[in-house]
Amino acid sequence: MGKMTMSDLVPTTPEEYVKLTTKLVRTRTGAVFLIRAMGANPMVHLLRVIPEGGLVEDETMMFLKDHFAILSEKVIVPCIIEPKIPSDELAFIDSLDIFTDLMALSGLSSEGVAEREGFREEPDRSDT
Repeated sequence: MGKMTMSDLVPTTPEEYVKLTTKLVRTRTGAVFLIRAMGANPMVHLLRVIPEGGLVEDETMMFLKDHFAILSEKVIVPCIIEPKIPSDELAFIDSLDIFTDLMALSGLSSEGVAEREGFREEPDRSDT
């Protein structure tokens, strides 16, 4: 496939956008959640507490434990579309599984960063 030009692009429909930014997650308790990528407000709350260099995968559980109240209430629960569960009723292990998938879905995991960088291409401006 050759390089895409601006004239090859077609706007994403709302339905397509929802499919691109949502994911079903089965947690270790067996529960299944429909989650969406972090919007601006959850992202701002996360960026206030996340280490400057990002999270190392092995540190995710300790990070979540240390910041559980704010992450559960302001980041994890707002990104759960279904089922609606109050933050104080969400099991810690479910929160951990959902948070890990949220990081990936929102492009903040190491794989997500690599994928995002590989996907981006400079627009072809030779027509201008």
